[in-house]
Amino acid sequence: MDVEIPTWLDDHSRYALHVSAHLRVTGPIVLTAFGETTRDHRTARVSGVGAHRQRPHSTTPATAYTARPKAVPSTDRSADAHDRVRTDKIDHVGTVTLRHNGRLHHIGVGRTYAGTYVRMLVHDLDITIVDAATGEILRELVLDPAKDYQGTGRPPGPAPRKTNNGPTFP
Repeated sequence: MDVEIPTWLDDHSRYALHVSAHLRVTGPIVLTAFGETTRDHRTARVSGVGAHRQRPHSTTPATAYTARPKAVPSTDRSADAHDRVRTDKIDHVGTVTLRHNGRLHHIGVGRTYAGTYVRMLVHDLDITIVDAATGEILRELVLDPAKDYQGTGRPPGPAPRKTNNGPTFP
């Protein structure tokens, strides 16, 4: 279904004075809409056949535009944060990779989780690695940008086996 939308726009403020939707726009619809708009906003007058806008001031829209202050980006970036969410799979040696400032960092999670799909929640240098299936937090760390490998903090190699030598008596 096609719809026609007549719009009355104030060329000075760029404010939409009237917007309406019709299946078909006819002359009487345009005259009624214009009459309601001028009555509601008292910014235009009908003169003869055409409609003319009467300005309450003598500036043109271009002059008004250049006179207004412009929004510009701030040069202070101290409050900017870099947030992102990344989906990855822990590789066969138990690490995931993350690029920070153009440099690739390897983050150890543990071989126990090899092949696990994870979501990495990154807020600046704070990283949380979550199991994508269960929501379990597997690792939280603060990235050290000076190191390529972010170890788990555990000593290398398998965990020492616990031996049960039987009960001990005092």
